Amino acid sequence: MLSRIIFYKGTFALQEALFGVGNGVPEALESGLETLEALE
Repeated sequence: MLSRIIFYKGTFALQEALFGVGNGVPEALESGLETLEALE
């Protein structure tokens, strides 16, 4: 179960960015992309 939690936590930034694109919320897109960049 812990591995699933870690996996889904790691996808949150991507999900946020995709939500922003799909729903026209530029703040969510920017926030998701910033988080993804910080992970690199």
